[in-house]
Amino acid sequence: ASLDLVDIAGLVKGASQGEGLGNAFLSNIREMNALAHVVRCFEDENIIHVNGSVDPVRDAEIIETELLLSDLDSLERKFDKTKRLAKNGDKKLKFEAELLEKLVNHCGEGFWANSLDYNAEELEVLKTFHLLTNKPILYVANISEEDIANDNTNKNLEALINYASSKNSSVVKVCASIEQEISTLSKEEEKLFLAEYNLNESGLNKIVKTSFNLL
Repeated sequence: ASLDLVDIAGLVKGASQGEGLGNAFLSNIREMNALAHVVRCFEDENIIHVNGSVDPVRDAEIIETELLLSDLDSLERKFDKTKRLAKNGDKKLKFEAELLEKLVNHCGEGFWANSLDYNAEELEVLKTFHLLTNKPILYVANISEEDIANDNTNKNLEALINYASSKNSSVVKVCASIEQEISTLSKEEEKLFLAEYNLNESGLNKIVKTSFNLL
């Protein structure tokens, strides 16, 4: 088995209306099987946060709101078109229109598509919609070197873990600065480097393993 990880630049508030990378970003991830959301959980006054402060739950909610709004826009447009076409009596289109209407109502109330119950036939049709909010999500907590070396749980990490738990999702802890350093090392050098931080494996390895379990 193999796993392809696609690194895509961050999403900003208003992306569903075209802000930042906007729809270009969103279209890039519609074909993915799952989403891994990297969230900052460390404090450092020398590294500016785009929103002015470190708040992983707020950051996650901003991203997920944009994904939901994008899906809702896609569903509404598809529903209008399918409803018109279904007037010719096509049973398949009628079934699809009914499912789309159910999803529009559900997502319109602020819920993700994957929180609905579906029968086998609906699931097959649902796959063709490539909804962002129907994908499983993994949260990757970017923490400091000190926290990862000492296996600390700071208030930001704890908040993200609780948030992920409420969504039946998992959190993987990594330190981006350590991962960057590892990327330049040989396998032998990597082992020695990780040992200095009391780590058995890289954060990337942990992400890969957790992603396999997710899928």
